[in-house]
Amino acid sequence: MKRRLQSLLLSTPMFEAFCRWLTRQHVRALMYHRFSPRATRDSRFVDAETLAEQFDLLVAHHTTISPDQHRDQHVDHQPVGASCPVVITIDDGYRDVLEVAHPLLRQRKLPAMLFMTTSLADGSFWLWWDKIEYLMQEAPAAVHDLDVLGRSLSIDLTTPTGRRQAWSDVADRCRFAPNADKLSFIGELARRLGLELPEAPPPGYQGVSWDELRTMVDEGLLVGAHTVTHPILSRLPLAEAVFEIDQSRARLEEQLQRPIPWFCYPQGGPADYNDQLCKHLDGANFAGSYLAYQISDHAGDPYRMPRYCVGSDMVEFRWMLCGAEFLIRRLKSFFGLQPDVSPQYWQS
Repeated sequence: MKRRLQSLLLSTPMFEAFCRWLTRQHVRALMYHRFSPRATRDSRFVDAETLAEQFDLLVAHHTTISPDQHRDQHVDHQPVGASCPVVITIDDGYRDVLEVAHPLLRQRKLPAMLFMTTSLADGSFWLWWDKIEYLMQEAPAAVHDLDVLGRSLSIDLTTPTGRRQAWSDVADRCRFAPNADKLSFIGELARRLGLELPEAPPPGYQGVSWDELRTMVDEGLLVGAHTVTHPILSRLPLAEAVFEIDQSRARLEEQLQRPIPWFCYPQGGPADYNDQLCKHLDGANFAGSYLAYQISDHAGDPYRMPRYCVGSDMVEFRWMLCGAEFLIRRLKSFFGLQPDVSPQYWQS
């Protein structure tokens, strides 16, 4: 129903133009994660053709600004001097940034900031949810009853749809577990399925190398820190969380030979960071930090800056980009409804 209404309104002449005019000073900070050369059913990936279409909409109707300009507007509530401003950010640092996104950004002279998980650039590290996906895709066809960190789960690996659902279900149950428990479970899962995880991430799970990152930076890409290993920082002892933040910045500055003033929280939901982390970022003189959602109760705080998650759905993208999503959120807030992601959502 929601999508049909969005499609109907977007097809109405001047609807998008009117929304852009009403939201002409609202900064749309876009958050991308994965890219692919061709269309895929995986909603995490934006394929090259769709990404080009999205970037062309930005060029036609928006002004792309830097995170520094966004921070100044967010903190001081001053207009950025650009109509319908957009910030482009990319999280994690998979190799598909180099292969798909970076060439399209360069063609259109669009600035973007990559928040890099530094261990990915070393070549031997891969992210925990990718290990689970690899196991779900490579395991022999069968149905398994699992104990996932104390919670029972039945997974069906006999169909592609079942494998995809199994990955989603297992990853969701691992999401908030302590890192040591999570990694131990993944090792046990591999043994249960009769598989051995490769030491280094296979194609599709690899990050950009340091040399590739340096090349993209030389060609205009901005880079921010995104921890060493992408843990949920609020679930770590403070000393470990501080290490993840500071070491990721130090490694980037060492490898890229330039200051790294920006950071974004892994996962970035309302329960994934806390006041202590924000105070540390302030004390460490970070310029700012991004969340992963539109959380509106921190206006003026440079360490809690909101973003919109972007996928390949062009209806959703146009709805967000023209400002309709922002206007709906403002209406909800006006009528006392909850416009934000509830912290309780992330406690399961």
